Amino acid sequence: METDVYTKAMFGCNAIQVPLNLIVQPVNESNTKVTGIFQGQHPNMAQMMFGSKRTHVLILGDAVIRPRLVIGSDHLTGEGLTSIASFGFDRKWADKGDIILAPSDWEI
Repeated sequence: METDVYTKAMFGCNAIQVPLNLIVQPVNESNTKVTGIFQGQHPNMAQMMFGSKRTHVLILGDAVIRPRLVIGSDHLTGEGLTSIASFGFDRKWADKGDIILAPSDWEI
């Protein structure tokens, strides 16, 4: 799927539209933190459950990725997906990787 000019116009020159298959699981009763292929917390995370009270929700669709920071690294080579999802969101990305895209006024 190629990102069209409208996506870039709305979300910035680095935005891309990608197919996304996502399994969502609430972490707490208020559904404010949800696990999937991402890590995040926001009051609107419950919307990703689409009203379901089930343990998991499978979403097949598309996403627009608007990167704020992109870092390439090999420091998790050999780790499984569970380990990466559980422990991969840390400072080591910046310490051991290459910054591919960063806001011009931002420093690590």
